[in-house]
Amino acid sequence: MKLAFLACFLEITLKVSAIAKCGKPEVSEEDKLDPVGLEISKMLSPENKPNIIEEGKAKKKKKRRNSFFRSKAALTPEETVSDSIYKKLKNLPCKEGCGTFSPEWRPSFDTVVELFQGLETDPRVDNDIGTYMEIFQDVLEKLYEKEGVREKLVKSAYLKALKFRNDTKGIHVDPAMIFPTLETKNVKTTPGFRASSKSEVPWEKLKKTPSRVLGEDIKLDFFREDDSLHVFHYTFHAMNFGKADRGPRPRENEHFFYLHRLFLYRYFDERDTEEAGVITPLNSSARETEFNSYYSITPQTDPTKSLHADFVSNKPTCRISEKTNSIINKLETQCDSSLAEMKDSIEKYGKQCMDFHNYGHDLMSNDCKSGGRGTYGLLIDSEVSARDPLFYRWHYEVDIKYDNFLKIQTPYTREQVQPAKGITVSNVALESRCSSPNQVETFWEMKTSRYQLNHMDYLIKISLKNSAGLMDKVIIRVFLVKEKFIADTKYYFELDRFTQNLTGAPEETIIRFDNQSSLTWRKKDECGWPTSLLLPKGKSMTPIKYRLVVFVHDLENQAITEGQNNVPEIPCGSLVEDQVPDPRPHGFPIDRQWTGINLLDVLNNKDSTFGRISTSVEILNRGLNPTGCEDADFTPPSSPILPEDASTPLGTPAAISPTVSPTSISPIDTSAAILPSDTPVTISPTVSPAVISPIDTPAAILPSDTPAAISPTDTPAAILPSDSPAISTTVSPAAIPPIDTPAAIVPSGTPAAISPTDTPASVLPSDSPATISPSVSPAAISPIDTPAVILPTVTPASISPVTILPTVPLAAIPTTVSPAAIPPAVSPASILPSVSPVAIPPTVSPAAIPPSESPATKSPYGYIEPGPATSKPPRSYASNLGKPGIEVCADASKSNCFQVSAKPLDSSAKAEEFCEQAQMSLAVDANRDKLVPIVINAREMLNNMHAMFWIKARHEKYCKVILKGYRRKSIGISWTLCEKSHWNTGQYFAICEPI
Repeated sequence: MKLAFLACFLEITLKVSAIAKCGKPEVSEEDKLDPVGLEISKMLSPENKPNIIEEGKAKKKKKRRNSFFRSKAALTPEETVSDSIYKKLKNLPCKEGCGTFSPEWRPSFDTVVELFQGLETDPRVDNDIGTYMEIFQDVLEKLYEKEGVREKLVKSAYLKALKFRNDTKGIHVDPAMIFPTLETKNVKTTPGFRASSKSEVPWEKLKKTPSRVLGEDIKLDFFREDDSLHVFHYTFHAMNFGKADRGPRPRENEHFFYLHRLFLYRYFDERDTEEAGVITPLNSSARETEFNSYYSITPQTDPTKSLHADFVSNKPTCRISEKTNSIINKLETQCDSSLAEMKDSIEKYGKQCMDFHNYGHDLMSNDCKSGGRGTYGLLIDSEVSARDPLFYRWHYEVDIKYDNFLKIQTPYTREQVQPAKGITVSNVALESRCSSPNQVETFWEMKTSRYQLNHMDYLIKISLKNSAGLMDKVIIRVFLVKEKFIADTKYYFELDRFTQNLTGAPEETIIRFDNQSSLTWRKKDECGWPTSLLLPKGKSMTPIKYRLVVFVHDLENQAITEGQNNVPEIPCGSLVEDQVPDPRPHGFPIDRQWTGINLLDVLNNKDSTFGRISTSVEILNRGLNPTGCEDADFTPPSSPILPEDASTPLGTPAAISPTVSPTSISPIDTSAAILPSDTPVTISPTVSPAVISPIDTPAAILPSDTPAAISPTDTPAAILPSDSPAISTTVSPAAIPPIDTPAAIVPSGTPAAISPTDTPASVLPSDSPATISPSVSPAAISPIDTPAVILPTVTPASISPVTILPTVPLAAIPTTVSPAAIPPAVSPASILPSVSPVAIPPTVSPAAIPPSESPATKSPYGYIEPGPATSKPPRSYASNLGKPGIEVCADASKSNCFQVSAKPLDSSAKAEEFCEQAQMSLAVDANRDKLVPIVINAREMLNNMHAMFWIKARHEKYCKVILKGYRRKSIGISWTLCEKSHWNTGQYFAICEPI
């Protein structure tokens, strides 16, 4: 708490340039569904239809009773207005059978918007929200009583009118409450059903309703059938078009093309991850053939009848009629032929191509649906069309028209694409919970009765060098692309776009949280990409490499406000009155060719004008109910991509500016902060990694192969990449002052001295020579290939460069090292030649080791701490394998007893065989509270307090093990690839539980 307060205090005092102060911005109260919006949502919901009908009947009955004594009951002003509106609705060209993409929809929709918005100036009625709702309820009565008017059109137009009335602009309604097709169900419920409580269940093993598609398309259900995606798509088409005086969003046709390109790029990316094959566009030749169109809506695939109430299944295969083909081909020719004449305006060109798009949806929907007259096919309506795989094939063809326009645009010059004056990007990094930089997890969550994709919170940290002292506003664009497609700009997905005021400091760091993205929707504006789908899924339990790319450009107009209005401006523009968008095209600067400059050199950090604008990131899907991040099997970063003038790898974050206090992300269900191997980190001069507040929190873990170095300046410590000069000649690399502090943070290959005070011991990785304090038991070395320095008192994110730690006076660190002071247990020859050996402070005598503690013993894998003598002799039995087993019980009552092999076994398969011979099964980690006392007692009986154990793995490819925990009476559980190189599997014992 004190550290958090200090971070906020420094940010305020130093006027930090970070966008988000003191933590990830929360959803504001104004973004939540307001009471009036909730009331309107309920009024328009299908569940309220019987109530409105009954109220209408009761009202008529009352009028008839009153009219018994009068010649005719008079209409109220509100009833007069509602009657007038209904008469006009009956004459609309869009009748039953008309969908979002039908030619009659657009003019009908605009007419209804004008009818409801015109109530503001109607002198016959009061201009207030109560009257507005009363009139619309009267209109709904008539709609429900008589057929012939498209109910969905009227409701959609009413919602749009709400956005533009002066007294209802701030009201937010929930489209999913009004249109049931936007809220489906995929969780399969049966009598006695319980949601899975198991950890990390993959998508294919979740109990779901049957898929509505066949073959490879099933793999994309998680994306195509995500309800929030369709709320967004519906809102876009309802709000993005209209008459000029009724508030269309600016650049509506460009938004249309760019939004659907984002749909396609994410769909292509996910198909590639799932190895589902590429799709082909529904071009003129494909439309001449019979093609797969299977999409089945049945009680089994749609148990809540969310879709079945309005839509019918597709035919298994579809052949488009000659009439349909003739119309679509004619409109395609109209679109293509307009390109040369309208090459300078995407709005004019888009208008010529819009009929091609709309008629394609409308006519193919009618040809491919299985029902007859009066039924609706999926492609006809924006709220469901993207569920159908045909949507992506059709929009692939439409996107080719957009691509044709971009290809004939004049290529960008160096002057147009280079950064703002004097600005270069020194580093880009993504950080998420307790993982190391540039690693983030996605997972499955159950929301109401749906499984859906989501991701762990993350932030993007952009470090800039400002050599010209620029204090202007700049615009920053952030893209994500799969590493394998880095050279193909067709698959770049724009994650964020925002403006930022620079401070003029030589160096500064900008922090942007995921929920600040100008791509994603807000509660008041669903015309944005779903927040849960912001990141691609990644592969199940296997990291997929992506590239995060950042461009920083100047702004001629300093009034531009993109990304500052808390609205999703990328896909839809903004309804904020004073919003000023950047006039550059969507997708800039990679939407077209470059001339006079090599795009790939810039993307690969080889152009010094731009700097290091990209970094590799890994995305991994953890399944349902993901456990702590310490067992995520991320891989070490690949070979760094160096700029021409760089001396450090791409993955090395730049030093954090002293004017910036980045904020750490709060971990979710974590027990350790993990920095991966070969990922160097530079720590701010105000940060001391050696002293961490000694509070009882989970461990921070640093993996092996990360050599450490101490800066010769006043910077207490910096962790440098491998192959860097090892250690300054003026500072002892790892000695810790004899203050009441926890153990040193020491990566593999770095000798360390432990303070002679009563501090927790560091766990050093294999092949790491170490000197041991006389009063501290020597630390065991984990033989796993990804060993960790475990700090018993470190908070989960404290090692990350986003946390402020207390400063250590340099005077407390010895400045000289005497090689002779190395204790006899450690051979100086075992120390790596690039690292200077570290001495125990000369005031400590090696002879001071307490007699109750046994000295460390050497094994081929390092120094092993012996356990204390035990008076409990092992109780053994002989298995058919010839390996003795030990009975281990949780307590003296022996009500909960396991069996443990007395000798280590070199594979999980042998451990399982051992347990089978004992008529037991290999333990699982479902009940960790039960395992803790078993493991503690087993280690004591094995006379090895750091013994590790095989437990049940989730997959043949992975091995799962119990390690030493971050506290004495705890356990750590991890998993890794079984065939991982240099991992000594022979140090693990079998631990078996009763069947």
